[in-house]
Parts: sequence; structure tokens; C-alpha cells
Amino acid sequence: MHGRNTRVALIGAGFIADHHATALRDLPFVETIAVCDRHRRAAESLQRRFDIPRCHDDLDELLADPPDVAHVLVPAALHVDLATRLLSAGVHVFVEKPMGFSVEACAKLEELAAAKQLTLGVNHSECFHPTFVELRQRIEAGEIGPPQHVMSVTNVPLRQLDAGQFGHWMFQHPQNILLELATHPLSLVHSLLGDARDARTRVSNTVLLGGVQEFHKTWQAMIDCEGGHATVLFAVGSDCLVSRLSVIGPDGVLDVDLTTGALTRLEKTKWPEFYDLALNDKHNARRLRRSGRRNFLDYVLSLLKLKPRSDLFYVSMRDSIKAFHQALHGNRQPPVTGAEGRAVVSMCEAVWNGKQRATPPPHVPSEPIRAETERDDTVFVTGTTGFIGGHLIERLLQAGFKIRAFVRSTSYRPPWLRHERIELVAGSLTDEALLEKAVSGCHAVLHLATGVSDTWDETKRVSVDGTRMLADLCTKHGARLVFTSTIAALYVGDLGPTDTILCDGRTDPQPGSRSIYARAKIACEDMLLAQHRDQGLAVVILRPGIVVGPRGDTRHSGLGYWPQDNHCLGWGAGQDPLPFVLAGDVADALLAAIDSDAANGKTYNLVGDVAMSARDFVAILASESQRQIHFHPQRLWLVQATDIFKWAVKIAIRKPENAFPSYRDLKTRALRAHFDCSLAKEALNWKPEADREHFVELAIRTPLKG
Repeated sequence: MHGRNTRVALIGAGFIADHHATALRDLPFVETIAVCDRHRRAAESLQRRFDIPRCHDDLDELLADPPDVAHVLVPAALHVDLATRLLSAGVHVFVEKPMGFSVEACAKLEELAAAKQLTLGVNHSECFHPTFVELRQRIEAGEIGPPQHVMSVTNVPLRQLDAGQFGHWMFQHPQNILLELATHPLSLVHSLLGDARDARTRVSNTVLLGGVQEFHKTWQAMIDCEGGHATVLFAVGSDCLVSRLSVIGPDGVLDVDLTTGALTRLEKTKWPEFYDLALNDKHNARRLRRSGRRNFLDYVLSLLKLKPRSDLFYVSMRDSIKAFHQALHGNRQPPVTGAEGRAVVSMCEAVWNGKQRATPPPHVPSEPIRAETERDDTVFVTGTTGFIGGHLIERLLQAGFKIRAFVRSTSYRPPWLRHERIELVAGSLTDEALLEKAVSGCHAVLHLATGVSDTWDETKRVSVDGTRMLADLCTKHGARLVFTSTIAALYVGDLGPTDTILCDGRTDPQPGSRSIYARAKIACEDMLLAQHRDQGLAVVILRPGIVVGPRGDTRHSGLGYWPQDNHCLGWGAGQDPLPFVLAGDVADALLAAIDSDAANGKTYNLVGDVAMSARDFVAILASESQRQIHFHPQRLWLVQATDIFKWAVKIAIRKPENAFPSYRDLKTRALRAHFDCSLAKEALNWKPEADREHFVELAIRTPLKG
């Protein structure tokens, strides 16, 4: 492509697309001309942020005026199909890892690219990690002799696993986690040792997702490769991020920490062993100090916009993308070809085919939920895959209701939604025709979904306008609306433990000074009560406090900010009782609100009867988990100063939609006031948990057991 800029389209507008768009913007011979995503709003958002001329939600529409190159950034299951369509249309392809879902599918892509005389590249970005590049250079310089053995340790947290978002492609088959995440360490092994010839694998820490799908959290593989042997430990779902690589040669060892960018070397010297070891320690200490200083300085300079972005993940992505386009621009083979992409997929298959189980998966047969009574009434429920939603569905089934459960996708159905009396409704809460069909004939609508985005305009469109649409439909079809709000809709920043908050419909009179989440709930509450007064909407508004319990996260933001999973920075001193409530108790109140005549048009706070401070909760959490988990009291002015600094940095990197941090919003997070829930108890016959020991069992011990 000598003589003109390369015209590029991004196929997919998710998280990874931002990194591709940023990297492409810095290449002088590349022009990003289009973005295509079936979710139009995601494509439009990316288009606005990067000033991309064209936006499409249909690939055929894009291909009417095809780009030179397409970056395929969609979920892995779609890589082969979309890459095939693009190559067939005469477009060069750069595909995210994994190249495909099988060796056969990858081979067909290679054949198609060759037949069309097109370039097919794969984004094995980890191979462009700056420290790995340095490792390769040192090996090529002969510092340790030819590599004989590679040891890789990867231990990564997995947000989707913790959150129970099992609809993701990587959870749909036990092998998929290898293709989704293990391609990173395996691409490094392949880069150093070549193709896999055989593998013996042991899987352990096996769980059943949703009680059905088997999932192996730990993989230990011994791989025989063309150029040597590799030992690979790959684990997911841990709270500690580790990514390390050791390369052993006849003349020494090179170790890299890919999370920090540190590289150390064990070499043979002319001195006796005791002095040899001392020299190695001295040299490595110097390397680590230099690496630490460099990382800190790069971070600060990047924040202040005095230096281009330099975090290791982005630099790896940038250099991989740059190397592909430089090769394409110079009519050369890309650094990671389709053949290498296929070889890494083949290594994944070798690891999968060589597996042996260390321990059988736990299987606890679940008892089907049986109704205490049978009702002909149908209810429509949103937020059904969420924390409170799961408990509510179980209560509704026990009460004998028929349920229409709203979900975004039917690719995964959690255990509580697998019941003969549940009808799934999949789609968007902004789809009026879909919602009207779902609400029609329903006795009540229980609205738990939030729809909160990064900007107020988008949050208002989905959360507030979507709730208004549901309210209009409830009025039209004669259904009661039970709306789940939050005590964050109140302002308690100027109150202390001797002050009492009663159940009433008043919200914070200054919503613009609050977080987007609280602001959305305030807007919804005010709108719903206005519709009750003006249009006769049958509505009950419930405001849960800090919700904890089985299937919940013990690291609740109501306790404080958690920069790490074992450090909680409190909203203040953390000594006053917090408004905890169990998810099951919230579900009981929601169930009771369906038929309570006394509750119509009312707003109730839902706070349990067990009094416990943030310090108490964290101390019990530390004891029960047998971990060093610490609570750190904070002065709110210092938190505010930190937030202002973060805000200033975001403004500096051109994100003007970020509002100035509100000290008023910060003050209310301490939740120091007492919440009187006597009216909720009376109107709903609500009896929240009052026994402290049973509360601890449900709020802390049960979630810790997973």
C-alpha cells in the first residue's frame, strides 16, 4: 500500500475498540474511516469519541464502500464468520485473539486469505509487551544460551465470574477459557519454543456454573514443543494478579514479571558460588529499582499529559497494531501471521485434549422451588439476573406467581430462572413494543433494573425514560408498579446517629450534586409519585439500604472504597451503625408490596434490624475468611482532594462530560443517620432479620463459601 494512507474500519465497538482506535490515531499513514457494530449506540459513541467519519450497524452496508483493512474486535465466537466475510469482500483482516475457535476454522481463513492474496494478521499483543521484547532480544544475543525450558505462571481475577455473568462466550464450554485468556501466555510459549507436539494437562478447582456448566479454574500443563519444553500454570478467579515467565537456558535464567515490567537475570560468573549469588542479587536489585522508578515516572508524566500513554497493556496493544500496519504498508508479512494464530489455537487444543481431572466437580442437586400456593397472576420482573432479582424470583415462585422475566440475552439462564412457570423476555428496556407485550395481562410489574451509564444523558434515556415508559404501560394495563430505588435517593450528609430518617416520599432536593446512580433514582421516584398523583398510577417505591447476603459481594461500596480486595477505605471513621439489609428481606418486602393496599402511593426505606458498623463488618470478614483485610478510616476532605485530582486528570485527557466531584455527595455516603422502617413493617408485614449471628451467617459466611 505504498503511496497512500491505509483506510481502516473497526468491526466491533466494545472495550478493546478504544485501544485500537487510540493506537491507529497515532499512525501517520493510517486513517480510521468507519466503525461497525450491531449495537448502533455503541458504534455511535466510539464514532464521537474518535471523530470517525462513518458509523454502521450492518456489515453489508459497510462493505458497500469497503475499507482497505478491517480490525475484527467482536466476541471470539464471531471472529471466523466476520473475517471470512471481510476477506471474501477483498479486505485485509487484523483479528483479535483467538484467531478462531478451532484449528480447522483457522486453516480455512488462511486458505481464503492466500487465495485472495490478502493479509491476515492476529493480535497476539502480549508478544509485543516491552519486557517480553527485551527478553527476546537478550535470548537472541545469547545471554543464557538456547532456551531449554519455559515456565509460565498466570493467575488472573475474572470480573464476569465473580459477578455471575455466565452468558459470556468463555463460559459456554470448558475449553473456551483457554481460547479467551490462555492465548496470552501460550502465545509467549509459542514465540519462544514453536509449535506444540504434545501436552499433558491437569485441571482442578472445578465448579459448576449455575449448577450446570462445568468450569475449570486451574490448569497445569506440561507441553512438548519443537524447541523445548514448557510448564504452564493458568488460573482464573483469584484476587491476586500474577503474570510471570521464566526462560531457562544452559548458561542462565531470565525472569520477567509482565504486570510490573521487571526483568531479572541469573547468570553464571567466574566467581565461587557464594559470591556468584551475591553478584546476581546486587545486579537484579539495581534492575528492579530502575524498573520501579521508570514505571512511576512514566505513570505520572502520562497522567499530566507530558508523555504519551505508557501503561504496559496499552503499549503492547499499540506496538502490535503498529507492527501489523507497518508490515502491510511495506508489503511485508505481518509479525503474527494466520499460521501463528492457528498454531496458538492448536496449542490450546493440545492443552484441552491432554487434560486429566484432579478432583471431580462438585455436584449438589438443587431442589426445585415448590409453590406454597398456586396463583393465576402473572408478574413482569426486570433485573432478574441481578443480586436482589435472584432472591425475588425465588420468593415469587414460592408464592405461586407466573413470571415474565426480562433478560438482556438468553445465552445464559441462571438457576433461579430455570422453572416451568418462568417465561423469558429478551431485549432492551427502551423497546416500547416489547415492553407493552410483556406488561399486558400482568398483575404487577417489579422494576429492579438500573440502566446506569457513564453519562447523564444516556442514563436518563435508559433508566429514567425507560421507567416512565413502564409506568405509562402499567397505567394503561392496570398493573401495579413496584419500583426498587435506594436510600441513596436521600441526602443524609448533615445528619448523625441521633437523627432519624422516616419513610416518606421526599428525595434529595439537589439531585444535580449527586452521583449519576443516585440522580437517576431521584428522578425516577419524583416522576413516579407525580404520575400517581396526576394519572392514578398504582405504585410502591422501596428504598433498600446496603444490601448483602447469599450470592452477594462482601466488598460492598457502602462500606467504603476498595482499591484492593483486602483494603477498605471508609467513608469517614466507620464507627457508626450502617443501614444493612439482607437481599432475602428486600425480596420479601417487594413480594408484599404487590398486594398491599396500604402501600399504594407510598415510599418505604428498607433497613434491617442488625446494627453493625463498617469496622465491625470488615473485622468479621477478615476473621471468617482468615485473611488480612483492613479497614482504613478516611477524612472526607482528603477523599475530596483525591477525587478532584482524578477529575482534573480526566479533564486533561479530554473528557469534559465528567462533573466536578461533589463534596455533598461524598458526605452522604457515610450514612450515619438512623432509618426508621416501622411504617414499612406495618404496611408490608415486613420482618427483617434481627438475629446478629444469623445475619453474619447469611451476609458474610455464605458469600465467602461461594
